[in-house]
Amino acid sequence: MFCRGGLRGGRYWRDYLSLLGKEDYVELQAGLARTQMHGFDMPPETEWDFVQFFGGLKADAGIGDGDWDVCRDRIYDQIENAVPSSLVAERLSEYRKYRANSPECFLHLGSGYGALEEKREPGITPEGFSFPYSSISEEEEPWLLLLEEGRMNDAEIPLSCMVDERWQPLLEAAAAKKSSNALNLLGILLLENEETGKAEEAFRKALDIKESAFTLRNLAQVCIRKDDIPAAIAYMSRCCAISVMREYAEEYIALLVSEGMHDEAWPYYDSLPDELKDNERVWQETLPAALSLKKIDFLDKVYSKEPTTVREGNRVYSDGYFEYQAMLEARETGASLDQTLIRKHQEEDTIPYYADFRQG
Repeated sequence: MFCRGGLRGGRYWRDYLSLLGKEDYVELQAGLARTQMHGFDMPPETEWDFVQFFGGLKADAGIGDGDWDVCRDRIYDQIENAVPSSLVAERLSEYRKYRANSPECFLHLGSGYGALEEKREPGITPEGFSFPYSSISEEEEPWLLLLEEGRMNDAEIPLSCMVDERWQPLLEAAAAKKSSNALNLLGILLLENEETGKAEEAFRKALDIKESAFTLRNLAQVCIRKDDIPAAIAYMSRCCAISVMREYAEEYIALLVSEGMHDEAWPYYDSLPDELKDNERVWQETLPAALSLKKIDFLDKVYSKEPTTVREGNRVYSDGYFEYQAMLEARETGASLDQTLIRKHQEEDTIPYYADFRQG
């Protein structure tokens, strides 16, 4: 759930997600379930349709004050006055007449997966939908190759993955031809469908064929699910020795930091090329290690600029600021750098607006 709160950090989040200093970010969501936290399964061969009205209405500021049930009924009455239920039913009946119409032209083509599924199972496309073959792109082509020729290409890192179990027999047949790519993709499908043991077996077979960073990373994920963190770290170490890629570096550092292995995380970060050292995703994962090891030069650089990729709910950047300020004071005054000094800066709360991502 989005819980940004009303404190300065929460207000900054709304500002940060919109146009800084102009308008707050507001997100309206609507769906068949009651809230984002609720859900339900749609049975096979089932059809649901609905109509939505979007707009605004004016109401007294106090309409939401008081007993929750009473306030809800007041708001429902306001909505009913603005958009009567009879009008909603009338529009739904009207629009149902057009649901089977085929599009006359395409303004934009999305991904080619609809066309790919139609190719896999002709007739699966719902009435009124159209997924032209021309929508299949480079991303879907490996799966088209699997359908038409029963094999996968030898991509080092696949452009896409499938987790739908209907693709499993096809992947198993391709994997039997000693394709490391097919084995990796089969392993991902199995892992996502809670078949951890079978997924590990597929990844190990892929590793026997070819030691690739991608396979080693997949095995690390298996170990994390099995709560075998030392093995996961060992696999990620081998992965990152083969490939210097931002995603791998980010995951490896995050794994080391999660285990408090700051003395291992920092040297690895420090060995990375400059473009990766300067990548926000990478240095954000490194920040706890830098704080622990008092890497002032790194912290000076981090806190001298406004971040652009902080993930919602991540407080490492904001919370680390107070420890950084305590380090600066200790360096300037000779004071002892301890929790008392850190708490002093937390209580003073002088964090710059641009660095405050706390949502309390």
